[in-house]
Amino acid sequence: VKTMMISLPSFPAAFVRGGGGSREIVLRSSETDIGFVSSSSRVPLSSRCRLSLVCLRRRGEGERGSAPSLRRRRGRITSFAVNAGTTPKSTTFDANDRYARTANPFYEANCERYVEKILVKVDENVMMKMKKNSEDGVLSRNDGSATTVAANGALPGGGDGGGDNTTPLKEERWEKIHLSTENERTKGSMDVSVVKLSDAAFRVKVKLDCPSILNEQDALMHWGMIGQEDEDWKSPKHFVRSVPPNGREPDAQSEESKFLNGRDCFEHVFEFTNGYRGERMAMLIRSEDCETWLRDEGRRSHAILDFGRMAVDARGGGSQQRVAAAPAPNPVAPPPPPQRQEEDHHHRHREEDNNSHEQQQQQHNHNHNQQQSTNSNNGERVFAAVSNWVGDDVELSNNRKDRSSRDRNRWDTSNLPSFAAALVSNDQSASSWRQKLQSVEKLLCENDGNDMEDALAYSTIYLFWISVGAISCVEDGTHYRPNHHAGSAERMFGKIESIEGTDNMSTLAAIRRLHPRLPAFTAEFTQSVPLTRIRDIAHGKGDEHGKCREVRQEIKHTIQNKLHRCAGPEDLVASEKMLQKLTAPGTDYPKAFVDEFEIFYRELKEFFNASGVAERLEKLANQDGGSKSADAANAFLRAKANADDQNASLKSLLETLRLLHESRTEIVRSLESGNIQDMSARQQWRLAEISLEDYAFVLLSRCSNLLGAESEPPKQNYTSEEVSECLNALAVSFDTLYLSSKSEEMQRVAEDARKLAGESASFLGSNDGGLRVNAIAERAKRAAENFCDVLENLFTNRAHQLGPALGIDNYAVDIFTEGQIRASVVFQSAKLAGALSRASRNITGAQGWDCVVQSSEGDIVYPLRRVERLDPNYFRENITEPCILLCDSADGDEEVSTMGPNVMGIILSHALPHLSHLALRARQSAVPLVAVEDGALTETIRSFEGKNVLLRSKPGDVKIELTDAPVSGGASSSAPAVSTASATASTAATISIAADTSYANDPLSFAKLSESALDFAVSVAGSKSAFCAKLEKLSSDSHSSPFAFSAPTGVAIPFGAMEVAAEAAGKTQYLQERLQILDSNVPEVDLEAARRELFALVENELRPSQEVYQKVLAGMGASANSKAFVRSSANVEDLAGMSAAGLYDSIPNVDLQSYDQFALAVSKVWASLYTARAVASRKAARVSQKDAKMCALVQVALKPECSFVLHTKHPLTESDQDMYAEMALGLGETLASGNVRGTPWRFDIAKATKEVTVKTFSSFGEMYIADDSNSDSSALQMKRVFCDDGNHWLTTDEERRNDVVGAKLGGLGIYLESTLGNVPQDVEGCLLSDGTLCVVQARPQP
Repeated sequence: VKTMMISLPSFPAAFVRGGGGSREIVLRSSETDIGFVSSSSRVPLSSRCRLSLVCLRRRGEGERGSAPSLRRRRGRITSFAVNAGTTPKSTTFDANDRYARTANPFYEANCERYVEKILVKVDENVMMKMKKNSEDGVLSRNDGSATTVAANGALPGGGDGGGDNTTPLKEERWEKIHLSTENERTKGSMDVSVVKLSDAAFRVKVKLDCPSILNEQDALMHWGMIGQEDEDWKSPKHFVRSVPPNGREPDAQSEESKFLNGRDCFEHVFEFTNGYRGERMAMLIRSEDCETWLRDEGRRSHAILDFGRMAVDARGGGSQQRVAAAPAPNPVAPPPPPQRQEEDHHHRHREEDNNSHEQQQQQHNHNHNQQQSTNSNNGERVFAAVSNWVGDDVELSNNRKDRSSRDRNRWDTSNLPSFAAALVSNDQSASSWRQKLQSVEKLLCENDGNDMEDALAYSTIYLFWISVGAISCVEDGTHYRPNHHAGSAERMFGKIESIEGTDNMSTLAAIRRLHPRLPAFTAEFTQSVPLTRIRDIAHGKGDEHGKCREVRQEIKHTIQNKLHRCAGPEDLVASEKMLQKLTAPGTDYPKAFVDEFEIFYRELKEFFNASGVAERLEKLANQDGGSKSADAANAFLRAKANADDQNASLKSLLETLRLLHESRTEIVRSLESGNIQDMSARQQWRLAEISLEDYAFVLLSRCSNLLGAESEPPKQNYTSEEVSECLNALAVSFDTLYLSSKSEEMQRVAEDARKLAGESASFLGSNDGGLRVNAIAERAKRAAENFCDVLENLFTNRAHQLGPALGIDNYAVDIFTEGQIRASVVFQSAKLAGALSRASRNITGAQGWDCVVQSSEGDIVYPLRRVERLDPNYFRENITEPCILLCDSADGDEEVSTMGPNVMGIILSHALPHLSHLALRARQSAVPLVAVEDGALTETIRSFEGKNVLLRSKPGDVKIELTDAPVSGGASSSAPAVSTASATASTAATISIAADTSYANDPLSFAKLSESALDFAVSVAGSKSAFCAKLEKLSSDSHSSPFAFSAPTGVAIPFGAMEVAAEAAGKTQYLQERLQILDSNVPEVDLEAARRELFALVENELRPSQEVYQKVLAGMGASANSKAFVRSSANVEDLAGMSAAGLYDSIPNVDLQSYDQFALAVSKVWASLYTARAVASRKAARVSQKDAKMCALVQVALKPECSFVLHTKHPLTESDQDMYAEMALGLGETLASGNVRGTPWRFDIAKATKEVTVKTFSSFGEMYIADDSNSDSSALQMKRVFCDDGNHWLTTDEERRNDVVGAKLGGLGIYLESTLGNVPQDVEGCLLSDGTLCVVQARPQP
């Protein structure tokens, strides 16, 4: 046996003993130690060498063939290999006719598979010797021979060590790969050269040609390794010795490397760790801003560099040779990397892993399972504490090594909120985990509740970073056993429990993420000397023959003593490393000793609350046998045993999820009922419930994969059975979210999805079924987005405040919230909702975007500008050229005419009612408007920003794409001038903006107004008041007709009443001066100042008189005791060509028995004449501000079951043979403003037949109602409450829907159109719970 010495200053101690720079490397067999002892022969071939133990197989069983099936055999490690530099040298020691192949001894691995290798740095002495020998031209080999170094640094045999080959390559072979984006709008190409330098090394050169990227920014190669047959990306670091410098690792499966040398060249030598075995390189090319991704145009997927096919063998003198690749066992999935949940920018370009590795990685990315050690589905153990540890290295040592350095952290309290500042300040003086816990305890438990959400959120972030080592914990020089930590956790848990009954989603989200960060305080951990088993192990328990003396010393100094004097999360990491060492392949530690350490390890996980869901539930169920919680837990565990099989069916997974939810429900019920008296038991049951939610994430991920929710290209064609299964999976995901958030909307989505899943296959495959599926998917996506917003608002800003103050790595800070989202069940819910949206579109033929206002000019082409909101002030100052706007969010109440002449089209990133105020104003301004209803489409459109875009907006034919076509004509015309309502065969009088103020002190009832001529009513009270009075008269006459309807009574406070109030307050001159400024050509700042002063005057100082108030009460008659709406009726609204829909205010919920409420409501309506939007709108329409007058219209408030807006001429198709209606539950504000996200019920109604065609089912999850709580804050207010659209008869009862919407509402629309001048009407009204149709107003259709 030849000996050699490798200096291993940091090599894991499992195979090293001795100290200093020279250590003895020990291999253990069943009988004796085979030692590699010190000698003068070192291994100076490289600054890095690889050391790996091996798995066994019989000699001759195909050295280059597939590995045979093997069993792990303790004590039969028979070979040892050292690969140094680029010249692998293997020294083999045979025993029992066996030899070895490389495997990683430091991960519990299946010996049939390869795992990643360990890199070991050689000490400085070797480096110096290597440098000296290199200068002499000789490298010393381990067998005493010498290798001559060529002048260019190359090694014989083809290894170049990163330099050129000794034999010059006469000709490189270049291969062109054509590239394009997914939409094929951006194209390019790359030339690739691959040269084989040795059996394990290839030099790759890439020249990129893509001016559209390179002319503006850098390009990056996004790449990973794939097998000979599969295309699942795997991290290059598990295959090659080095990756290009100055890159980054965006996720666990890939690397990103920049193009250099003028931004278009890439070159690197890829040296395969275990020799080349047919691996291929998969890549995408992206722009630096991630907006442009190029793929192989021919494959329509990632490009592939096949080294075996493409390489030219440098050793063959330049001749091209196919590189032989030896088949090898498939590499096992490496243990999950430290938590990294960065957005996977390239997920659209590759297929997600569908094997066990994905579930493994996702589970360990989950923040609540950070430290859980489990067995993966292929039997390999995963040590999550080690995998997720980002702190200083935790070393196993046979002597005490105090860790006192906290260099990684800093403490800067400047500009921090009070709680965060206290946390940072306390951390500076709190070096140990115990001190940090007690610091958080003090801040939490002494909190008076005013800023509890702040305290919970900051504490969660802080303790999370501690748990993964980002914030260092070091010994504080004292001796406190873990019971002190447990006591602190117990007091914090009590405080948290006192506020856990809240229904505030943010508070609950913080609490659920804080629970797992606290240690356990069950009796075994609060006793004076907890965790004593480790002492017995260190003293020799289980080591009958003394074979573990050395490792026991390491246990004593690294774990036992440290744990008992100053416990911290690093102790769990140390224990996992020790367990890795004790159970590594080929080790022969006594089974009794290893078993004892396994038991201790489980106990330690319990203390750190890092146990797996099965471990935790089994223990609790045994302790609490016979309870409903225990029975439900056992039922779940039985199902879990089947679901853990990777071949488990979707049905099995869904059944397991159902039982999981039942188990959680029982646990929550027990916790909330107070049946569990012991606080420590409540903590364990709460953590079990949280662990169940964590496991639901894993199961839902597998369901998503089986359903094709993340396939590439996205799956479109779903069978009815698959739609039903997807709905069931969505239902259980929202069941899970409901228990965690107490959100009523989550519960409703779950119930509606489950109910729809039970419909017949024929219905789910029908158009109505597809529309129902889409409504559920929309609600689910919106609920998921809202929950994500909760987490964003809870953590993002706080993490960015706390992280830099503590010196946390910027990357860890940036991804903190994203990690919370991607590790949450909501992430899987969104995937399932997206799959249902695609299934719905496939069934109904919908596009994923919606024409709200069609273009009157056909296709238009303009540059795309992205804006956050529709802000007229910003547009006037910043948008100086015609463009199409992509708007992230709109309230639905914006005024299009005030946005300037350069807004040629609007693309909205969410759904919008077609008859909302914004839609009506866009239609009147002839600005095409498209609402995008699919997030993936929105992301694609965002990538078009700054480029010319073609926009086609037609009903059923929307197109948004990049184009090289020239920009369309000039800026849009300004808003149309105010016109009058007129129609052929009509007796309606001409309407002007003139106003008669002579009746200012005489409120007029609807009865009086309806008795007068229409032009008189319009001149004194406005068009809205006049037509409302006429509607009341028509409703009285319609009771015996087929078109019976009701209209609320009311009183109009005529034009001039505001001016009378100004005169009474001595403010007439002040009012007139400001109005004169608004009509003047003065700087914008002066105009805005005058407008603000005018608005404040009217709202705060002007009030109708008591005389007017009494006349209003008299005019209302018996209705004076009811609540009322005070609405606007200006002389500049409800006109043909200038509807001003929603421009002026309506005040709800006014108690007419209160003068103060009445007067304030009237003043608010008067003041709405001078909002910024109103003034700008009149200015755009060239209407003088002083000519604008306001009448306040007082109407009885209705309590509708649902509200509607009806256009008697179809606004999208412009067909006068069809009507169009939108309906929503509650008050009409849901439809009019667009403040509530979602789509309403949409119906086409044929005038001739009253036939109803459903266009969409409502997906609103909320509705507006009057706030009748009678509190001071409820006066003049509406409130949003949850609603159940999915179970309403408009959704579920086709016969009733056709009767009410077609026969009654359709018939009423025809009647009103013919009665009100034979012009198309915009009718607003509601349906009462008794079936009565009420019309609130009608006006000429814009």
